Amino acid sequence: LELDIKGMDTEATRLLSEHINLELNSVLEMLEGEVSELREKLSASRGLKSNEKVRKSLMKKIDSMAAQWRKRKGITMEFLVMMEDVTEGTVCVKKCMKGDGQMDIDSDEAVIKGQIHFLEQKRQRGAIINSSRGSTKPQKKQKTSNSGVTNGVEGDEHFVGKLLLK
Repeated sequence: LELDIKGMDTEATRLLSEHINLELNSVLEMLEGEVSELREKLSASRGLKSNEKVRKSLMKKIDSMAAQWRKRKGITMEFLVMMEDVTEGTVCVKKCMKGDGQMDIDSDEAVIKGQIHFLEQKRQRGAIINSSRGSTKPQKKQKTSNSGVTNGVEGDEHFVGKLLLK
């Protein structure tokens, strides 16, 4: 009889140490939530793999445009160096490339510099107009169409250009 009581006590303690259905249901719900989060992350990761092709093609385009820029820059610099030699320093290469020289050359640097200057003046005019109207709050952004957007990549409206190094 004592052996039966001892056996029942050990089985009772074993059963009490096991999880009950309510605890198991809460653990199951938590694990199902984690699985759904992991599935979402997995689907997002698979999307990144398809973006890899887009990224590679974009890098290829950027590399080809940079190569064209280097070619244009080389031709322009060669011409300006020859002009500086022929004119014995009257035509200065650095000034011409900045857009302040004796020759008006539309180099990438001069175009970007001019566009930045234009946009700064435009922003100042907008600020002056807003202050003359008595408005202190910023203007609302206008909606832009996403017709030029591919794969969720949008251009920055404040981006003018990038100066490349040779």
